[in-house]
Formats: sequence, structure tokens, C-alpha cells
Amino acid sequence: MRPLLCLVLLAGEYLLIRGPLFARHGMIQWPLILALPAAGGIVLGFVPGVKNMDLWAVVGYGLGFGAGLVFHQPGMDPGGGRTDNLWLIWTAVLLVFMAVPLLRQALQNTRK
Repeated sequence: MRPLLCLVLLAGEYLLIRGPLFARHGMIQWPLILALPAAGGIVLGFVPGVKNMDLWAVVGYGLGFGAGLVFHQPGMDPGGGRTDNLWLIWTAVLLVFMAVPLLRQALQNTRK
């Protein structure tokens, strides 16, 4: 039941970030591109051996976006185009959050 709730929460985060918060980030495809691996992590929550992956994926998606908004640096490339590293921060935070339960499970398996 919890993975289904996490999928609903992820969908809500996606719709909030993609819709009303679009003016803050201006990314059209990246919210969906990151929502797909997060949804895959939630689906791993159905696997009995991987504990809490669903929660970590939902939290990582939202907190990654928040961290990206707080710490991003807009800039200009040498050709005069605009750059921003929000997408890098968001991706890195999400991947770290999704790696935590996998690393924890690997450590528990090696101790046994």
C-alpha cells in the first residue's frame, strides 16, 4: 500500500514542479526525466529485499528540486547563452537519495 501512496505523492510533486513552479526553473522535460527513475525506485519498493526505497525516492525528488532552487548558479557560456546548474543539483540529490537504501541493503547483506 505504501508504494502506491508514494507514487501518488511523486505524481503530485511532479505536477507541482512542472506546473506552478515552471517559472522558477524553466525546464520542460527534465522534471519528467527525473520522475521516471524516481517512479522506478518506488516500484522497487514492492520488492521485499529493498526497504524504504519508495520513501527515499519521493523525498529525494522533492528535496533535490528544493536544493537546486536554493543552491543553483545562473551564468553565461562563452557563446553568450544562459546556463544554470539547477538540473545538476537536482539530479545529484535524487541519485544520492536513491542510492542510500541500496547501499544500506548491500552493507546488511555483507554483514550476514
